[in-house]
Amino acid sequence: YPLRRQRQMCIRDRNGTILEQQRAAAEAAASASPAELGREAFGACQACHGADGSGGVGPSLVGQSQAFVVEALTAYKNRETRGPQSSVMYATAGGLSEADMTNLGAYVETL
Repeated sequence: YPLRRQRQMCIRDRNGTILEQQRAAAEAAASASPAELGREAFGACQACHGADGSGGVGPSLVGQSQAFVVEALTAYKNRETRGPQSSVMYATAGGLSEADMTNLGAYVETL
């Protein structure tokens, strides 16, 4: 049984490490500002809106307010048409929570 005991200890060690990492990530997220959380989420937006939000396939977000971003994302989540490329945003916005939208808006406002 010594091998079984070693294996169980490794699993416990790994689980402990994973739990510690999850706790640390949760603590970091809890202490992060909405703009910091939004910056992390903005990675998914960069392909179309550019790394700096200046646009590309999608429009520039520079200078937009948090309220504008939340309103736009909410409309896309509800599958409302806001322009010729609205359908591109439906799936992206559909997976966002209200907190995600607020955080993204807070970050966009800093661009």
